[in-house]
Amino acid sequence: MSTLVSRLQETANKVPEQVALQMMDQRIEYERLLRATQKLANGLRQRGVKKGDRVAILLPNIAHFPICTYAILHLGAIVVPLNFMYNANELAFYLNDCGSNVLITWVGFKDLVLKALHLAPKCRDLIFLGEKIPQNTIALTQLIESSPPLESDSDIDPQDVAVINYTAGITGEAHGAEMTHEAIGAIVDIGQSMFKIDERDCIAGIVPLFHPFAQVMALHMSLLHGATMQLFPRFDSATIVESMANAGISFLPASPGIIRAMVPGPENINPLPDLSLCLCYGGKLDSEIVLSFEEKYQTLVLEAYGLTEAGSLVACHRFEREKRSGSVGVPLVGVEVQIRDDKGQVLQPHKNGEIWVKSPGMMKGYFGQPTETIKRLVDGWLFTGDMGYLDMVHNLYIQERKENIITKAGFTIFPNEVEEVLLSHDAVAEAAIIGVPDPIYGEEVHATVVLHPEKSSTEQELVAFCQEHLPVYKSPKFVEFSSSLPKNATGRILRRFLKSIQTRVGE
Repeated sequence: MSTLVSRLQETANKVPEQVALQMMDQRIEYERLLRATQKLANGLRQRGVKKGDRVAILLPNIAHFPICTYAILHLGAIVVPLNFMYNANELAFYLNDCGSNVLITWVGFKDLVLKALHLAPKCRDLIFLGEKIPQNTIALTQLIESSPPLESDSDIDPQDVAVINYTAGITGEAHGAEMTHEAIGAIVDIGQSMFKIDERDCIAGIVPLFHPFAQVMALHMSLLHGATMQLFPRFDSATIVESMANAGISFLPASPGIIRAMVPGPENINPLPDLSLCLCYGGKLDSEIVLSFEEKYQTLVLEAYGLTEAGSLVACHRFEREKRSGSVGVPLVGVEVQIRDDKGQVLQPHKNGEIWVKSPGMMKGYFGQPTETIKRLVDGWLFTGDMGYLDMVHNLYIQERKENIITKAGFTIFPNEVEEVLLSHDAVAEAAIIGVPDPIYGEEVHATVVLHPEKSSTEQELVAFCQEHLPVYKSPKFVEFSSSLPKNATGRILRRFLKSIQTRVGE
């Protein structure tokens, strides 16, 4: 069986002159890309990197991200993509947890990295991209240019770990999901067979590549199937449509935030004539936003559901099937989904329970955490911590994360139901619902609200509005106003941060 490295070599041999990566005026063909990865692999080997070592990457969406990724894989080492929005303490934690001795980063993150390394002393080698790098560190471009290509890859097995992707998991604690070459390739190929990606496509690399969804549906999807990936180092809502049009984007892996930001875009008819498909992942998207986007850009939006531990993609809408409102489509081909109760018994259609998944893209386990792995993987099945149900034709409906469900006086409250009501108020731009401790009812409903610019409202007004549309017990008792909500890379609201803030306030 093949590995990610051997498959990139196959692509480069098949379409050597095809553009693999482009960013602004930069173009890198597959032959040059492969050569760069082989040269960097040799340079890293000379620095002592060997099979099984963890090498951390802290880079924006630039060409050096895929080059570094495949160079590390070429050695049989393991890629650890890190979020550049971490603070120094968080970055140090992940470096220590994965045991990385090498960090490849950009000079723009210099201050953050140097602070983090005081807390992660085992990370011995710093490799910087850019000019004016700190003393006693290594220049990435020089390392590539000065190294001859490493022609043959290490003795890599498809079941070897390729990437460790960190996820908060069910408990909110950081776990490193170990993804094998085989698992990543399987999900990529399932996606390719569904979305028909080939050499004619140009894929938008907008979602940060440290996110598993972007790795699978942009980076590996393009490089394993000969497409072109257009890299966007930052998301600029004012110019993104023009940039995508100039690049000829045909496939857009996106977060709900990207979709929402593009809806008010240019007024000209079909401003993205090449865009045939958008795959939206990472949270609920209002049906009116979907319809507006599809009408504006004359394209199709397929909503999807997944999680890091299952290879990022579990279910999505299909071309050939009617999209059921509120659902995230049906499980991918080869992926099984069950709904189970608290005792692990499989439930019938339309019965609410916990979502369990069995997928060829499943993680091997959590790095260095065998106990947590055993808790999450049972007989080849992953319990997700998400609550939902399947209908009679296997459409999947996501209700809420298990830990986010509010239990008030014995009643179950799904936060997204309350949020939908708040978002229907013309002054509310964003809303997040959490449960806060209550001495009488166990939990009470707390809302954090972001208002539209130049709009106003009050706590009393929004509570009354909710009570007009919801049972009183589901309506918020508390409404707090904020300028923004904490979110992850795909725009999903991080309720655990809101809960931690309220816990500290209540202490």
